[in-house]
Formats: sequence, C-alpha cells, structure tokens
Amino acid sequence: MGGYEILPRVSSTVARNIAIIAGIALLAVLWQGVGIIAAGLSQIILVLFVFALIAFGFRYFQQRQLAWLVLSDTQKAVIIGAGVGIAVLIIGFPFIASVISGLGVIVLIAALALVIFWVMRESQRFR
Repeated sequence: MGGYEILPRVSSTVARNIAIIAGIALLAVLWQGVGIIAAGLSQIILVLFVFALIAFGFRYFQQRQLAWLVLSDTQKAVIIGAGVGIAVLIIGFPFIASVISGLGVIVLIAALALVIFWVMRESQRFR
C-alpha cells in the first residue's frame, strides 16, 4: 500500500495531552453527577431544617401559652409575619438567589429572628 497511512502517527506528548484533556472532561462529567446528588441532599436537608424550625416554634409557644395570650394582636401578627418571612427566605432562596446573596439572606433571617425576640421581650416588660 504505498506510503499512504490511514491513521497518522501520534507522538507520546500528543497522546498524553489528549489523555489529560479526556480525563479532565471525565472528571467534569462525574463531578456534575455528584453535584446533582449533592443538590438533592441539600434540598432534603433544607426541608428537614424547615420542619425543625416549625417544630421548635410550635414547642416554644406551646410551653409559653400564657406569654402568647398576653401579646396584643399587633404583636402576634408581627411574630407570625416574621416567622413566615424566615420560612419564605429559607425555602425560596433558590428563586431569589439572583437578586440577593446568601449573606444577604442570612442577615434578613437574623433581623427577623431579632424582631421576634424583641417582641417577646417587649411583651414581658412590666407596664
């Protein structure tokens, strides 16, 4: 067959570079698969965290029913609104991530938690 080769000869350096690029591509594909699993686990942990917050809030106010009864309607509305705001920020973070950073969400959650704490403290003050 004359001097014509169907496949050109590949030097060891070129073969090594192709293997490195293929390995990096394989790692990227595998990493993406791990990322999907991690995202799923993150969502499960998020749901469990929200349920734990709800259980904590329910148990807290169940043990302090008298404190809840002395709150005015406005104070009750502020506490419930802040609690719903915290839940919305936690559950809805993926939807608002393009507008506000994770640190911003944490700051808002802390501010809402402080509002709840302040209202409860204010209701226990002697009038």
